[in-house]
Amino acid sequence: SVVAADLDGDRARAVAQEITEAGRVAIGIAVDVREETSVRDAVRVATARFGELDVVLPNAGLVRPEVPLERVTDADVDAMLDVNVKGVVRTLRATIPHIRNGGSIVVTSSTSGIIAHPGAAVYAATKIALIGLARSLAAELAPRRIRVNAVCPGGVDTPFLNAAYGDAASDQISEYEARNPLGRIGQPDDVARAMLYLAGAHHVTGVALRVDGGDGLAGAI
Repeated sequence: SVVAADLDGDRARAVAQEITEAGRVAIGIAVDVREETSVRDAVRVATARFGELDVVLPNAGLVRPEVPLERVTDADVDAMLDVNVKGVVRTLRATIPHIRNGGSIVVTSSTSGIIAHPGAAVYAATKIALIGLARSLAAELAPRRIRVNAVCPGGVDTPFLNAAYGDAASDQISEYEARNPLGRIGQPDDVARAMLYLAGAHHVTGVALRVDGGDGLAGAI
């Protein structure tokens, strides 16, 4: 059973409909991770429908165009911290009491939280924070056998790239594929499979799993 929660409630409900048509049970709801009340309302709907939670996947993220740090505004910093870090904290704070013992949390970090990514210093800082959050929370929740891990995607071909690179996104994809050890940019399914693995890996906790086609082998994106 799946609860798809997104800022775009209509899209969340459309995804839930796709899952339902595939023979599973799903509902879609709107949520804004910047608002504590919105997060708690979403958790209330989910638990009222399905009871305890087995897997929680905080996946909301925000990026700003890549620029040198001296051009980053306080508004940009606040926006990325509010979604990428505080949004995850709000989500986990609301869901942890409802996660069954032996359940799983998979946090979405990034390879930017592991290796150098010039032009994205603040974004990288938010993703490093999530790796630290996952590791510390893994130790904190170990008595309940709740596993906490982070997945760290490299470049993935989603609209997120447009937010970072704008009109140059297609050129960035070509450059990325030219230097990627496996010769291509990631696809959403690549990340989804890693998330599914971590969700069900019963003896894995506190790890940051790169899903980057080997970019980390070269030491930089």
